[in-house]
Amino acid sequence: MRLLLSWDFLLYKATIVWVLVTSVAAAGQQQKQQQHVDNYAVIVATSKYFFNYRHSANALGLYRYLREVGKFPDSNIILMLADDLICDARNPFPGQVYMAEGPTDFSAEIRANFPSVHSKDDEYVNVEIDYKGDDVNAENFVRVLTGEHKYNEPNNRRLPSDSMSNVLIYMAGHGGDGFIKFNDYEEILKEELARTLRKMKKLGRYNEVLFIVDSCQSFTLCDNFDEVPHSYCIGSSLTGQNAYAHHADINIGVTVIDQFSRKLLKYLYKNVTAASHTEDNSFHLNNWSLKEFIDGLNPAELNAQPALSDAGSRRNGYDALFKDFFLMSERVVQPKETKQIKRFPGLKKIIEEAYAHVSAIE
Repeated sequence: MRLLLSWDFLLYKATIVWVLVTSVAAAGQQQKQQQHVDNYAVIVATSKYFFNYRHSANALGLYRYLREVGKFPDSNIILMLADDLICDARNPFPGQVYMAEGPTDFSAEIRANFPSVHSKDDEYVNVEIDYKGDDVNAENFVRVLTGEHKYNEPNNRRLPSDSMSNVLIYMAGHGGDGFIKFNDYEEILKEELARTLRKMKKLGRYNEVLFIVDSCQSFTLCDNFDEVPHSYCIGSSLTGQNAYAHHADINIGVTVIDQFSRKLLKYLYKNVTAASHTEDNSFHLNNWSLKEFIDGLNPAELNAQPALSDAGSRRNGYDALFKDFFLMSERVVQPKETKQIKRFPGLKKIIEEAYAHVSAIE
């Protein structure tokens, strides 16, 4: 009888230990999922040729923002760009790329708020391109996201994110119902995109991911994002809608930025609080959410209806903030190394009593 009671006592103690340990693990996992320790971005202009000038300008404008305001080191950005504009014979400004409309456009507003950052309008300043020319293709895009590269791929062409990273993916180009084209000769479908991001999550390559695409019928790429864990997807136009350019430059002779991407960049700069007086010369993005941005857009101005899908996320679009994905300087929380016994002092006592009881039986 005594032996039976002893084992019942031991089983009771072991059950308590198991419950506490699993509770700690679950709490730690939940805390881990709600935090991120770094940010990464994949920026893709999927078109080449001079008449697609605006797609490269869109990408370069966002790249510049992340580098100079978001404080992203270049090692945290994968830039895929055809890079055929700067040497094109039709470019009146060789080696340069512009997207501003003139002195009244948002570039002047940016210079007024951030004179030390935006001293030039040229978007092709201090740009490090990781994939260019024909290397900008669907296969390499998928490899970047999944990390499944060829053995000799250099590190600068790899995305070193992990399960504690928030990843921003931006694409600009030509698309249609359920696809976006690469260089006008291949495409990636919405099913393949969702499958790639699911694999990316399974491999532990992001904490949360924000996918933004500016193309015709781009929101159709978000159709399967309910299957992608911890994801947000923004498209600039719905099924059957086109994505339009904003303006053409009289000197360059082609359109130089798209409507939606221009609105996105203006929004990002407008809602930045200039904290450049701080010791680390950092910036802080106001607590504006992804859904608030979408709600604030006027479809009549864009000739299209942008939309957000948060079906696969653990937070709704009003809780997901821009600064979670566009700034390195905020909400970057280093994980604390806490021992389970320290968090639950009673756990140590239970374990000691269990060991003592077993020793007494022996």
